[in-house]
Amino acid sequence: MPIFAEYLSSFKWNQKSGAINQDWHAMDYDFLIRTPVPYSASYIDLKNSKFISPLASQDVKNLYYRHWLGTDSIGRDVLAGLIHGCRIAFIIGFLSTLFALLIGLPLGTAMGYWGNQQLKTSLPGCLVIIVGGLLIFAGCLVAFQLFLRDIYPLWQVLLFMIIVASILTLFYFFLKNRLDLFKRFPKSIAIPLDHLGMRIIEILRSIPGLFLVLACLGLMVRPSVFFISFLIGFIRWPTIARYVRAEVMKVKSMGYIKSAETLGLSRSQIVFRHMLPNALSPVLVTIAFGFSSAILVESALSFLGLGLSIEEMSWGKLLNQARNDFDAWWLVFFPGMMIFLTIYVFNRIGSRVNAIFNPRLGTE
Repeated sequence: MPIFAEYLSSFKWNQKSGAINQDWHAMDYDFLIRTPVPYSASYIDLKNSKFISPLASQDVKNLYYRHWLGTDSIGRDVLAGLIHGCRIAFIIGFLSTLFALLIGLPLGTAMGYWGNQQLKTSLPGCLVIIVGGLLIFAGCLVAFQLFLRDIYPLWQVLLFMIIVASILTLFYFFLKNRLDLFKRFPKSIAIPLDHLGMRIIEILRSIPGLFLVLACLGLMVRPSVFFISFLIGFIRWPTIARYVRAEVMKVKSMGYIKSAETLGLSRSQIVFRHMLPNALSPVLVTIAFGFSSAILVESALSFLGLGLSIEEMSWGKLLNQARNDFDAWWLVFFPGMMIFLTIYVFNRIGSRVNAIFNPRLGTE
C-alpha cells in the first residue's frame, strides 16, 4: 500500500481495511519503503496548484516531495502523470492491436486461401449463412445499444456477440450433418468470400479513421480504455487483413502447399501448420507500426478532450491542459517527448523486424 490501492478498491477490499481515501503523506509510520515518486497520478497538491513550473520555488517539506517536472492546473504531479500515462498508452496499444488481429487475421487468411471459388455450399446452406449473418448483425446492434446505455460493460457485450456467433455456427453444422435438406440440392454455390471481404475493407478505408472514432465517441458519456482500444482496433483490422490476404495468396502458390494438398492433409492442417507460420512476417511489422499509431490516436483524442474521462491522466490530457496556459511549457515538452520517443522506438522496432524478414529492403 498505497501502490495497489486503486486496484484493491475495485474489489471492496479497501473499504474493509479502512485504507481507502487515506492521506499517506500525513500518516505516522514506524517503517516505510518509499517509492521514487511520492505522488500518485490522482494526488492533488493544493499548495502547489495552478501550473507550478519545475524551475520555480515550491511549497514542499524537502527535496523528496518536490515536483521535479512541475504540476498541472489543479496540482497533480506531471512526472506521476507521465508514468500513469505510459500505462494507459501501452494498454491501449496492446488491446487495440489484439482486437485488430482477432478480426483481421482470420478474415485475411480466409480471403486469401478460399478466394472466390473454393468455398462452396448448397442453396439451403447459403440461405442459412445469410439468415445467420443477419441475426448476428441484429444481435450486435442490440448489444451495442445496451452498452451505450450503460446497462452492460463492453466485455460482456463482446462475450455475448461471440456466444451468439458460436451458437449459430454450431446450429449450421448440425443442420448440415443431420438433415437431408442439404443433400436434395447437390449443386454447390461458390461464396465470393474474397470479393465480399475486399468490398468491406474498401468501405471502411474510404471513411477517415479518426472521424469514425470521433463519431462513436460522441455516443458515449464516459469512454473507457477498453472501448477506445476496441474502436482503434476496429479501424486497424483492414490493414492487417489486406497484408495477411496478400501473403497467404503468395504462400498458397508455393510448392510445399501443393505437396501438402496432394498428400491429402486437411485444410486446417494446411492453414495452421504450413501457411500461417510462413505468412506472419508482414503482420509482425504491421503490429509494431500499429502499436505506435494507436498511441498517437489516443493522444490526439485526449488532446481534443474527447478521449478518456477527466480523472484519467494520459499524455494527451497533459497536452490538452497546456492550451489553458501558454506559459506552461513543461506540459508541452515532457508529454510531447514521451509520445515522440515511444512512437520512434516502435517505428524503429518495426523497421528492424522488416529488415530481418526482408533483408533486401533492409540493405537498400
